Parts: sequence; C-alpha cells; structure tokens
Amino acid sequence: MHIIRNANIRTTPVLKDPQVHAVWKVENQGSAIATHLSGASAATFTEGEIVRNVGIGFSINGTKGSVTTAVPVLSLRANRVHRGKGCYGELDFSTFSAACIIGGSATRSSRIFIYKNVLLTGPTNWIRFDSANGRSIASYDTASTGFALDGGYLLKSYLITNGQTIVENLQDYNMFLSTGETLTVVAEATDSSAVDVSLSWFEDQ
Repeated sequence: MHIIRNANIRTTPVLKDPQVHAVWKVENQGSAIATHLSGASAATFTEGEIVRNVGIGFSINGTKGSVTTAVPVLSLRANRVHRGKGCYGELDFSTFSAACIIGGSATRSSRIFIYKNVLLTGPTNWIRFDSANGRSIASYDTASTGFALDGGYLLKSYLITNGQTIVENLQDYNMFLSTGETLTVVAEATDSSAVDVSLSWFEDQ
C-alpha cells in the first residue's frame, strides 16, 4: 500500500527537494478484539537529481589586515534555529573570491584555505546575517583569531600572488552546509598581507 500525504503545516518555504515521512499506524474502529501492528522497516525516497542554487541569494565579504600566520578571515554557519523555530535549511555556495595586497616584492604570496566544521578560537562572535529582514538562516563570524581542526577538514586551497584576485564557481564542487555546520575561510601569507574574501550562496529553507 502506498499513501502520499502532505499536511502542509510547514511555516517556511521548501523551494527544492520535497521531504516525505514514513509512519506505521494501526487503528481499532470499534472491534473488541485487540489490534496489533508489527513492522520490520520503512523507508521513503526522493528520486532524481538534487537541484541546488535555487531560492534567495545572499553574499558577504570579510577582510583581515596584517595577515602572516594562518588566521580565520570569514566563517558562515547554517543556524539550527530561525525565528524561534527549529531550522533544517541548507546553504548552497555559488561563488568564492579572494584578493591580497602584500607590501614589498611582487613575488610574495598568500595561501587561502576553505575548511568545513573547524573549531574557531579567540573572541568568536556569531552574528545573524540579514538580521534586519530575517530572511536568511545564516550567521557569520569575522572576530575569531585562531582555529583547530577538531574533526573539521579542508575543502579547497588557493595560492594568490601579490595583487592577484581569484574568482571560483563553487557550484562545480557541490559545496553546501547542512544544519549546524560551518564554513571557514583561512588565510596565511609570506609577509604581512591584507586579505579580502567574499562568499555567495543560496538557501534551501
């Protein structure tokens, strides 16, 4: 038996992949005989390609001056709670850019790293993005001064020479954040450097 039912009780839009649930249920409608239900397992599936980068688009930049040793420049988090309700949304990244200015020789360079789910240290301060309108489920941090892997891992890395700007299409890498996950951009340089990075993303709420 197959039953498809949408109770339509969500209070946030789902713009992409539908969510369905499986429930075991038995109902006694008046018989004096006890009714029992046994089930081994149940599963629901959504078939087809996952479509990302549909919905509301957002962008943010972060800047850090006097960079030498590895330091977080910008972090984003997919919040677990949005407007006082449990949030199961997703951040789907579309574009990343970075630039650096280093005093002295043009041969000097910066390295840029994109990490997922690292532990931020220092005066970490998560600020809700787009707090005035409340449209985004993301928070950001630019205050952290250090990080530890602590179960996190590296997604991408770049080498940027003095005065260079890079732009990367992250859609090619299917890069996203699920509820509670974080993305952190880290920079280090061969000499004191000013680093500017930006991230653009869409949200599946």
